[in-house]
Amino acid sequence: MKKFLIKCLTPLELIVQLSDVSSIILPSTNGEMEILPGYKKFVFNLDIAILTIRQNNKITKIFISTGIADVSDTTCDILVEYAYNLDELNVQEIRKKLQELYEYSNHSSSDQLDHLPRILNVGCLNTNISFLEKLLKFLGV
Repeated sequence: MKKFLIKCLTPLELIVQLSDVSSIILPSTNGEMEILPGYKKFVFNLDIAILTIRQNNKITKIFISTGIADVSDTTCDILVEYAYNLDELNVQEIRKKLQELYEYSNHSSSDQLDHLPRILNVGCLNTNISFLEKLLKFLGV
């Protein structure tokens, strides 16, 4: 059976890179789409949900934000703003990060916002908060 390579990336990091993938289930904006090796070249818009990757007898699940999937017959590149591998997820770290973002969002003056981490800006702060809230809701915590 044909296999293919998948990469899931955010602007800041490579979340996962797996070879010998037998299928992926993409949460497209038109519903879930199962992609098999040999798929024609296509680009999908992705929705906030679970990306499921099947590799041999292993299943990897990644909670992703909106983005795109660039699919070809041998590769699939997932480009999203935020992503968390559910196998490596630490709920306490997510809660801590969310609390820090709440604190940042409560600062009203621009000099206080200068203390935001370089990766954040005011425009994406609420998006990041919303994504983390949805992740915790999905996890039921």
